[in-house]
Amino acid sequence: MHTKPDPIDPDVLDKMGYDRRDLDVPSIRKATIYTVVGCVVCYIIAVYIYNLFIDGSLMHVKKDVTPSRNKGLAGQPELQDNFTTKVDIKRMREDEDKKLNHYGWVNEAAGTARIPVSEAMASVAKNGVSTGNSVPAKTTGNTIKLNTETATP
Repeated sequence: MHTKPDPIDPDVLDKMGYDRRDLDVPSIRKATIYTVVGCVVCYIIAVYIYNLFIDGSLMHVKKDVTPSRNKGLAGQPELQDNFTTKVDIKRMREDEDKKLNHYGWVNEAAGTARIPVSEAMASVAKNGVSTGNSVPAKTTGNTIKLNTETATP
């Protein structure tokens, strides 16, 4: 910033190379356009390089598509990604559905079988719950006179 006052004659200012304008709009416009175009070009190049690394073609490494990418590596936990999580949940629900809605053996050697839940519920509703043994009551009932009497209104 200068400390001398501006001379009044405009020719003197031109000779000094002094510019009275604040902004050079065409230069700013060009700089902005070059910056935006440069950013777009860099983005396109970055996406291309990223896709090369993801496909493995740049590193000549075949992409591993097995559910567990580090199975059998010592000292590392078996990781699970989103796809294998969904597959495992689907398998678990299919197994649960099979156990709940189909006949099957729990222990074939002992003769313990499984029946569908809807059939078991209908059987309990019709016959009641069976314990398999008839067990006599251990007490004779309530023997306290106060508890056996009914209240009169």
